[in-house]
Amino acid sequence: EIVKEWNVDDPPHAYEIVEKICEMVSSGVKKEKLKENSQFLVLNQVSVGNIIDNLSFKIHRGKSIGIIFDEKRLENIDPRSDLLDLFDAIAGNHSDFSGSIQIFGNPMLLLNKEEKEKIFILPQAYDASITKLRIKKALQYKIRLKVIYRLKKSDFNLILRDAGLTQSLDEIMREFLKGKPFNFLRKKQYIKKVLESTGLLNKKNKKFSQLTPLEFLLFSITQALIQSPTIIMFSIPFGILGKLEYEKFNSYMNKIKENFHVV
Repeated sequence: EIVKEWNVDDPPHAYEIVEKICEMVSSGVKKEKLKENSQFLVLNQVSVGNIIDNLSFKIHRGKSIGIIFDEKRLENIDPRSDLLDLFDAIAGNHSDFSGSIQIFGNPMLLLNKEEKEKIFILPQAYDASITKLRIKKALQYKIRLKVIYRLKKSDFNLILRDAGLTQSLDEIMREFLKGKPFNFLRKKQYIKKVLESTGLLNKKNKKFSQLTPLEFLLFSITQALIQSPTIIMFSIPFGILGKLEYEKFNSYMNKIKENFHVV
């Protein structure tokens, strides 16, 4: 059906094809269809503080959006406080705003604890002990990755059972790979993939205390990514990125969007 309707001059986006397939699958297994905007972060006329006024956007997972402030027009006004309040509003931690926020088909106010924990505001506060560690060790400091990955596999197996598939994910993948051992989101491979995407793979032995401002930001993003986030939010201080650093940073953001289903 998709191929028959294909328009070479105006082909559908990959996520539109996926949503079409999801509709067909949900109909076949008699499950509820995806919620409207189930893959979108949607803000509608959101106002926070004195600077952010009637902000609206709709962004799909796997894409990014930036809010640019005019430093000269703001003069002595620091926008970071209002921006942090906006981030907190999206994360469900700040209620003093107007407008509506919808996260992947659900009103922000209805998010449960687990859903809120997948929304990251960076940088987070770091324990002083982390400064002595190298990047590869600091990334996993006090983060229970095995628990996170086990929960992801458990959730997916539940989806398979609800769809009438009695095999577990491990069993399906072993069969698919003709008996080769399969571990869901193998930790080392996954962390390597994240480090490659953020440009820190060749710097994994560098000490946390020696990170440049750009590397510190990339470290924070990397640490969030290994925890399977849905949304990552951060601000870039004025003057932290020169032209070369800005181009590098954009290339890393593009790699992240290619590899991870996150806003």
